[in-house]
Amino acid sequence: MDDALQHGAKVLNPHGGEIHGSFFYPAIVSPVRSKMRLYYEEQFGPVIPIVPFEQDDEAIRYVVDSPFGQQLSLFGKDSKRIARLIDACANQVGR
Repeated sequence: MDDALQHGAKVLNPHGGEIHGSFFYPAIVSPVRSKMRLYYEEQFGPVIPIVPFEQDDEAIRYVVDSPFGQQLSLFGKDSKRIARLIDACANQVGR
């Protein structure tokens, strides 16, 4: 997370990323870009990286090319666009 912050990302939620003893407050981090370790390294903590994208193919390629099992959530108002993304990510764990 520190690497992402050094490269321009921000923690969006209050107290996100703070550590108290063994407790790490969950952190929503955005915008995450490909030059940041948080973009391509698997996280073992309550961190939600948000990666903005211009074209749907960018997001699909990211998920498909990742060496890790992925979870993803899709939100939107354009049901046809969401349906295309659901189809493209059908072999991933999605919500």
